[in-house]
Amino acid sequence: MALFLNGALNGADPWLGLPMYCWALILWWLIVMPAAWFILKRIKWDPFVKFHGLHYARKNDSSAAIIVDDMGDAEMVAEHIAKCIFSYGEDDYEIEISELPLHLIKIGGIIAALLGVILTFTGQILLGIPFILCGIIGYCINRVVPWIYAKPFWYPTKYLKDIDWQKAILYKIGKVNFDCKIAQLLQDGEWDQYPVVNCGGIPVEIVFDSNHWCERRSRQHKAIVKSTRPWNKDNPNDQIHTYTKYQRYLNEGKIEAPAEIKKDYLVPWVRIDLGLPFDLKNNEWAGKLAQMAKTKENKPSGEINKYTLWLIIGGIGSFFGILIIRTFFKLVFH
Repeated sequence: MALFLNGALNGADPWLGLPMYCWALILWWLIVMPAAWFILKRIKWDPFVKFHGLHYARKNDSSAAIIVDDMGDAEMVAEHIAKCIFSYGEDDYEIEISELPLHLIKIGGIIAALLGVILTFTGQILLGIPFILCGIIGYCINRVVPWIYAKPFWYPTKYLKDIDWQKAILYKIGKVNFDCKIAQLLQDGEWDQYPVVNCGGIPVEIVFDSNHWCERRSRQHKAIVKSTRPWNKDNPNDQIHTYTKYQRYLNEGKIEAPAEIKKDYLVPWVRIDLGLPFDLKNNEWAGKLAQMAKTKENKPSGEINKYTLWLIIGGIGSFFGILIIRTFFKLVFH
């Protein structure tokens, strides 16, 4: 059987003695794949920027909104941008860490570092350096463990208890946003819905935002965030997390309007259109068929996502495991 490229990638590199196919894999994942992703994003994704709101609404299991500013320019965004005052992913969280024998690991780190220093002074530098590094990591375990825990942590799990760790990792990788569900939970289920039309299976609303409340970088939005936090702290059972509730409380005089904003500028626009077919049976059957198709689609996709996650974790773990073992044996038995 002919070797791939006549076995050119089987040779060892002159630095670590690794097979060249290992460096080919690194080149593929760190350079080729990111470059390809960037090019495809620019070619196939950016031209459809007007429809990004629908994409994020479907991914986040929420709605979309068309925001119209004071100049009449319209932009379609995901629901959480048009409604939620806060971006909960930007908050600082104290991560709960289970009890671990960290003091024993710290002592082991000190011993490993001392052993590494002794090996270094006896001339076995290549063997001593790994022990010193392991010792430093063990001694700083109090900082290492929280850092490791923070990597798979996903902020909605602090609020929504029905998300298991597998879904949390998948949602975090997929950049799913649960700000709407969190805001609705913190407002005791209070939520304003003004659907105007259904586009691509997504309810779409229209919001007139003449004072730039929904722009995250605007001084108006920053003033709203700053004035809302004290109210939420003093009223834990009546928190404000949406622009419409904030505006209502401004008009009722419960909150004093900051100098940067005008309280009568955010106006949700509602239009009611009703269209029913003459034969309602066909409409009911269409809805049933749509629900059956959605259930059939979601059932295998959940299993595929679960197994895909384990394949990715196993592949990455195997790659780095082989790399570590090979490096260790090369240092020990060189």
